[in-house]
Amino acid sequence: MNILYITDLDGTILGKDGWLMESTKDKLKQLLDKGVPITYATARSYTSAHERLKEIPFRLPALTYNGCFLVDGGSGVVQQTEQFEKKALTNVIAIFSRYYICPLSYAMIEGKEKTSCYLEKSTKQVKKYMISKPHDARNRFVLSEESLYEGEIFYFTLIDTYSKLEPVYRDLLSYAEQYEKMYGQAPYQLTFQEEIYDPGDYWLEIMPATAGKAEGVRRLKKVLGCDKVVCFGDGKNDIEMFLAAEEGFAVENACEELKMIATGIIQSNTDNGVINYIWNNEKSKT
Repeated sequence: MNILYITDLDGTILGKDGWLMESTKDKLKQLLDKGVPITYATARSYTSAHERLKEIPFRLPALTYNGCFLVDGGSGVVQQTEQFEKKALTNVIAIFSRYYICPLSYAMIEGKEKTSCYLEKSTKQVKKYMISKPHDARNRFVLSEESLYEGEIFYFTLIDTYSKLEPVYRDLLSYAEQYEKMYGQAPYQLTFQEEIYDPGDYWLEIMPATAGKAEGVRRLKKVLGCDKVVCFGDGKNDIEMFLAAEEGFAVENACEELKMIATGIIQSNTDNGVINYIWNNEKSKT
């Protein structure tokens, strides 16, 4: 395998409404039918991603939960997971308690993927998010803060305004710096960015140090034996992925931070920038 293409989903290959446009589907199916190696790296779970991609015959492993899971792109079977180091997890939970915050907690419980939510003490943004997916089998509503932290936790999400989450983000960064000085490694990874579908709301996501899209890119490159990785993205959580790949192309609607480090800028997500780039690049080989 020579070139492996890895694309982010939201804001990159999905349209403004968070779904694939018909024109995207047609070309993407043609490329995959020809055997062009394309996969995706997303902050979404496989369940959420598959809902939007179920018509697309992905065959290669994909990265979900910002690289916490390596999954089979077709079946969704989890091939590899990342977990928090115990000391790091304890301190993350302590910071949540200090701010009286109840996060969405993602964990494997009795062998099943679950999203735990203490609805009574959740922000209005979290409540809105959970209400939007009432039939999701992963939903696990709990009645105490202690129950939020059961199982093998691999991810946390906080949703609120910038002013509410920025101090939490700052404290998480401060602890991470202290931890790295003491132990020579990061305790976890963070992403903090504005929600593209609900401007004004921010998502602060915490994942194990061994997760992240960059680590996922390196794993995929090794597993698939490709010589070159070309990535596509739009957000701050794609920066490290770009740095880990040989080339990284930002869509026109991407954040400025990503554009600054990109190999180049391509058309926006609504103009089929990713698919057009891959299509033309593959065509130039023939």
